[in-house]
Amino acid sequence: MARSSEFGSAVTHEEEYDYIVLGAGTAGTVVASRLSEDPGVRVALVEAGGPHTDPIYSTPALWPLQQVTGSDWNYDTEPEPGLKDRRLGLSRGKVLGGSSSMNGMIFLRGAREDYDSWRSLGLPGWGYDDVLPTLRAMESSSRGEDALHGADGPIAVAETSRPHPVASAWVDAAVAAGHPRNDDFNGASQRGAGYFPLSLAGARRVSSATAYLDPARNRANLDVLTHTQALRVVIEHGRAVGAEVEHLGVVRTLRARREVVVSGGAYNSPQLLMLSGIGHGDHLRSLGIEVVADLPVGDDLQDHSGVGLYWYSNTPGVDEGSALGEAGGFFTALDESGPPDTETMVYPFYNGPGNTWADRLGGSFSVIAQVLRPRSRGTVRLRSPYPTAHPLIRHDHFADPHDRALIIAAVRLNLEIARQAPLREIIAGERLLPASESDDDILDHVRTYGHGIWHPMSGCAMGAVVDERLRVLGVEGLRVADASVAPTEVGANPNATVFLIGERAAQFILEDAEVVAGSRA
Repeated sequence: MARSSEFGSAVTHEEEYDYIVLGAGTAGTVVASRLSEDPGVRVALVEAGGPHTDPIYSTPALWPLQQVTGSDWNYDTEPEPGLKDRRLGLSRGKVLGGSSSMNGMIFLRGAREDYDSWRSLGLPGWGYDDVLPTLRAMESSSRGEDALHGADGPIAVAETSRPHPVASAWVDAAVAAGHPRNDDFNGASQRGAGYFPLSLAGARRVSSATAYLDPARNRANLDVLTHTQALRVVIEHGRAVGAEVEHLGVVRTLRARREVVVSGGAYNSPQLLMLSGIGHGDHLRSLGIEVVADLPVGDDLQDHSGVGLYWYSNTPGVDEGSALGEAGGFFTALDESGPPDTETMVYPFYNGPGNTWADRLGGSFSVIAQVLRPRSRGTVRLRSPYPTAHPLIRHDHFADPHDRALIIAAVRLNLEIARQAPLREIIAGERLLPASESDDDILDHVRTYGHGIWHPMSGCAMGAVVDERLRVLGVEGLRVADASVAPTEVGANPNATVFLIGERAAQFILEDAEVVAGSRA
């Protein structure tokens, strides 16, 4: 399919690299940085957004100002049946570092059970004991080095040293309600209430761009192509040999001698694979796209589903150095036999419907309850065969009865915490809560104000679209490395897991390259 008519220019020339990484988000930046450590290879890192040098990306409290701007993909869901057919905004980072440049910086691993469940799905090498060495090596923890934490990695991980009064009151209230205090959510157990570890260095955000790309930018063998959108992967005779990209209206073909790595994230990677002929055959043919590999691309999309509870308070606002979501906890609301099934995030300002920047001046706080391992599933599909068209995204939040029962129980759990003296003493009134604690009123609150937590995963899942080494099934020389390869949502904020996926992808690529080199020797 010709792309020149859309962009007003024909393909002008070709450039050749060993590796092409499409997407400079959390995982893609890690992959490009690691591959370019070998001066004998040439690496291209393609990013639709721009650089991350503006203070809006480095100042933690300014992340909301990135939303609905040129550094945001500005996606929306289709009408959500479980949420009164509301369309939900989906902010995703369109900048070097991707969403790690605009998220809340909460740096949490999944639970041991999450990674072990991946291994049990027939994905060797993804169990907790398998990935722990990489998780340790990634971080430079303020805790120092021990059996579970690293001290020399590229990602600075800091514990909260000056928690906001709302954060302290909430943690104390959760303990008063009978929940354990947890001093290390990345330790032996997630369960309990405490302060989140944050990807912070001093009072500045740590993203994949600052941790991995900045140290690599002066390498002569790494080309970082910003404001350049990937249009499709070029596949010839069953092998990925490059990519078509567009910059300022000019379409270029980048050729890959070794591999192409798709790292667009849970929405953009399925879209790009489908544009390249990889996906459900009937869907692709209906849009005039030649089918290269008939795979369930875009299926099983997952996100943490949640809802906010909001109170007026007699506490101050946040300063520019605050990471905002400092406190929270992991609790079991329904099934005591497994790991925690719900997470709470606490913000010392109002971030509910109709919020403004003035809400960060104080006088309110927010408690976000969420379903950790949703059973509801969504899809990503193409809206049209043109790369600039937003994909069709359906999350179908709270479609599964289990998710509805869990969010009702999670809301009640958090209302009980709010009744405890440490938190009750700072509450000045109700701002936006369910009409009562009945199932019907809580569920109506969820349907009216519920939302995703912007933690999308899956869509190019291991075992369905890629193998355990992230190679696309049926296509040589092509991998996917980002949140979309997760077969199931992890029971925590996923950013650390996406860093892990980037590190593992680079390891796999380098190991496989050694095997190929050895076979040629």
